[in-house]
Amino acid sequence: MAIYRFSVKIIRRGAGELSAIGAAAYRAGEKLMDMSTGIAADYSRRVGVLHREIIAPDIAPNWALNREELWNMVESFERRSDARLAREVTLSLPAELPASEYVELVNGFVREQFVSRGMIADISIHAPKAEGDKRNFFAQILLTTRPIGPATFAHKKNPAWDKVQLLKTWRRRWAEHINQALEKNGIDQRVDHRAKSAQNSSFSLEIARLFSQMRDVVEKDDYLDVQDKIDILEQIKILTKFSANAEDESIKREARLAIKVLKGTMMDVPRTQQLRTSLMDSILKVNRLLNI
Repeated sequence: MAIYRFSVKIIRRGAGELSAIGAAAYRAGEKLMDMSTGIAADYSRRVGVLHREIIAPDIAPNWALNREELWNMVESFERRSDARLAREVTLSLPAELPASEYVELVNGFVREQFVSRGMIADISIHAPKAEGDKRNFFAQILLTTRPIGPATFAHKKNPAWDKVQLLKTWRRRWAEHINQALEKNGIDQRVDHRAKSAQNSSFSLEIARLFSQMRDVVEKDDYLDVQDKIDILEQIKILTKFSANAEDESIKREARLAIKVLKGTMMDVPRTQQLRTSLMDSILKVNRLLNI
């Protein structure tokens, strides 16, 4: 299964974090001037920023597309000492996809879920760190916390943006965007946005269904003698046992061996093409679910 990450945090003034200007400069790898202090936040030496872009609603003024002007406007508009300056979304990008697909993938999701609601999105896409996991491509998105109008920000924030249900929608839709991109590229990997417990429950039900299907095919086949059926059913039983703890690598190895033996057993005994096709289809699905 491809890696999935979707995290959200709020950037506040006076919370021991960078200002909105500093946060934007760091994520984009740029030098931005804080107009209120005359001090520049300079991260122009940061490496690994593959793409940077601002996407705003069509009604937004021109300054909304200028990173320095945008975040200076945010800082001046928010007066409270503990003001919420931005919402940051961090997304893992599937290493299975070519990097050339990342901009289209991220931008499509951002336009659909953020910009369409009136937010301005400051996007940066990053390569893995030299000393880290080479698959760790990711995107950071800074979002304005107020809807933008033709001239400036709205005086009232939209309370719907803080609802848990909307966060759940974002998580689900990001997974769907990734899976659509994987499918379009002919990649047989998928992500799941659900909590691990929910994934395990769904996984167990699907595995159980496939093993039941395999047993039914074998038991109902009239061309197999009793010993053939016993041999194949024993392999299915072993697979069922091993798949119960599929996260364990040693269990996966044993399951891989059991699948190999089951395939060999199928080839050794005479049977109809329909039986072989049905069993092989189930075995391939088990392989994918066990990720082996």
